[in-house]
Amino acid sequence: MKKEYDIDLIFSLYKDGVLCKEIAKKVNLSVSYVKTLLVKHRKEVGYRKEKIFSNKEHYDKVIDLYKKGYSYSDISKMSHISVQKVGLILINQKNQKKLSVRKINFTKKGENHNRAKLTEGDVINILALRLDGFSYKNLSLKFNVTTSLIMQICKGKVWKETFEKCKDWYILA
Repeated sequence: MKKEYDIDLIFSLYKDGVLCKEIAKKVNLSVSYVKTLLVKHRKEVGYRKEKIFSNKEHYDKVIDLYKKGYSYSDISKMSHISVQKVGLILINQKNQKKLSVRKINFTKKGENHNRAKLTEGDVINILALRLDGFSYKNLSLKFNVTTSLIMQICKGKVWKETFEKCKDWYILA
């Protein structure tokens, strides 16, 4: 029968970020037994492992050590977390920096959209030709797009900005 204090010591070391392998050495148990005790204790206590990035001080300490030139393994030993967690913190920090610097425009519309097959001039021509009596099918063949796209353009469902510009003469006609 293992001593009762073992589980409290093991769990506190684990919460501090010490690896199971190191905990096992400190308390003279096998790694698999330490893992089993941790799983049982988590179920009893209802403990959910905190996210590595929730501890802001820990996060900042790792980043500062890295900026000072320490290696991942040195940072791991100083901050009592695994090398993998150090890597995750630093990768997350680099990604956050990239995301804050880079502004992504997801609202490309009209001919600026990557997959646009028509220009604004084409849309104006489609509207004008439709007024002249061209069918949706003929317009789709002429501009090499689908019939449904031609119908949506003529109803103002797509290319809305261009449709709004032409609204005065298109709808009145």
